[in-house]
Amino acid sequence: MIVGEQIKRKIASFPEGTVFTISNFGLDPSNDLALAKALSRISASGELRKVSKGKYYKPKETLLGIIKPADSEIVKDFLEKDGKIVGYITGPQAFETMGLTSQISSSIVNGTGKYRMPLQRGEITSPSCVSITPSQRTTSSF
Repeated sequence: MIVGEQIKRKIASFPEGTVFTISNFGLDPSNDLALAKALSRISASGELRKVSKGKYYKPKETLLGIIKPADSEIVKDFLEKDGKIVGYITGPQAFETMGLTSQISSSIVNGTGKYRMPLQRGEITSPSCVSITPSQRTTSSF
């Protein structure tokens, strides 16, 4: 089967608003360059949108225009590793999601067990804060 047909079939199976990378296609690693070029061409045609280097999403079109993916989708690779949760969204974004504030932040603060350099994903900045998990706490008796 031609690689281009496999790519288009796989893109059609992705739900709108889901961020994906080359690794989500499950193709032979020898086809990675062809896949990257094909995704770049499809992105240029408007069928896909690029979030950042190597990250794309299938846009959802409504009467009011194109809807971007959820912020948690954009930074999901920081929140989850091999199906295991390694971080969480905190700060103003978490409060806005819970309805505790109406502020809309341009940054998504993610809490993790270790320090990570701040990153830029499209229009969103993602600084991290170090959090202490229950397994990292030390007990002290007074």
